[in-house]
Amino acid sequence: MSGADEYEPMPVTRIFRVMFYVKYIFFFLVFFLVHYLEGLPPIGSLSVAQLWKLPLLGVLLIYNITRVYRYTSIEKSGYLMSVQSFMNPEIVINPLFSVAKAFKLLVLPLFLGFFRNVARSHASTLERVMYSLSQFICLASLPVMAGWVSPLRDMRSADNFVEDLVYFSGVMGAPHAAASYWCISILVLLFGLMTGYFRGTLSRLYNIALIAVGFVSIFMAYTRTGWLMLVVGLLFLLKPVRLTIKHVLIFLFAIAIMYGSFEYLFKTNDAFRMRMTATNMYNGNDGETIDMDGSGRIEFWDTGISNWADNDIYGLLFGIGFTQVTEDNYKETGIEVFSHNQFVDSLCQHGLIGLLLLLIFFYSIYKYIVRIDKSVEYRRLALAVFWSNAVFAFFQNEMYFNFAVIFAIILSLLQRPANQMIK
Repeated sequence: MSGADEYEPMPVTRIFRVMFYVKYIFFFLVFFLVHYLEGLPPIGSLSVAQLWKLPLLGVLLIYNITRVYRYTSIEKSGYLMSVQSFMNPEIVINPLFSVAKAFKLLVLPLFLGFFRNVARSHASTLERVMYSLSQFICLASLPVMAGWVSPLRDMRSADNFVEDLVYFSGVMGAPHAAASYWCISILVLLFGLMTGYFRGTLSRLYNIALIAVGFVSIFMAYTRTGWLMLVVGLLFLLKPVRLTIKHVLIFLFAIAIMYGSFEYLFKTNDAFRMRMTATNMYNGNDGETIDMDGSGRIEFWDTGISNWADNDIYGLLFGIGFTQVTEDNYKETGIEVFSHNQFVDSLCQHGLIGLLLLLIFFYSIYKYIVRIDKSVEYRRLALAVFWSNAVFAFFQNEMYFNFAVIFAIILSLLQRPANQMIK
């Protein structure tokens, strides 16, 4: 081989491929590092997550005010919820918390406004961002799962179930937040496989492997809310448009596999059995009956509604704030927690007006999705994510940041005609 041959430039396609892998690894490392550093202790009264998310949301708020001229009902109701959240006593008791709470309610509306503008001319880029974020969430579990990296913030102990057990969350924060991220990532990546977005054997195998990592991660989180929201999401994602004998047989086979897996785990995995029966090593229950009251959630709901109902007209309309809700739960149950139900929490913390705005918000999302023609494939994914989030809202709280960002991309891609979908 001559000297000229030895130094012949790589083909252009190979250069682009190498550049793609370099960019992919770079952005993943940035994603991982940002979430890893969120485990650092708070600086002042703000967490590391709030220190970078609040300025970002502030920039998006300015962008949406100055650039978006037609707001969807999702955005309008989201803005109203955020403003109304300042009208309860929490703004006096803990103003910084109130500001952070208001911005948390704005994550989906703000990103939706931004992504709707981007989708008009860069829909394919948004698709890549959506799939990449979903891949990063699953991929970020691997270093922690393999023991190569330890989170800066210890994962919550589950010693009351099995000695040395933890609620696995990787670098994704609290277990319920992490479970919701893995859930939406699994749904998105599975959708990509179903619609042929991932082309090439290696690409499909890579994403199948990431889905498997997501399944293992969400199981190891040991959050029943996460398990349930994944099951509901999969049911809507895999639901056939037209029912045939073949679909019935596949459904029955899937049910048999799920039931067999459940039975096997229930009998062989102590932590799984204790989570499903809401028992632990100390409460003396025989652990044979499936828990139907959500580990005290019904008691939290009842306490919250009862204490809200005892307020004056202002408290009934505008709520009593987060601090009072947690204090009431501590007095009644001995546990200082929120109500673990976004609808009950909205009623208690933000009053009847807050609950009404939340219901309008959810209804607006649902109508935004179902008005789209059924030929638009992202409609199916959007419905799966919507109902999955509804489960999370009913048994936990508001959607978390990464979930809201990916959901906003999905909703913005609904504007795209079916014949422009990438295959």
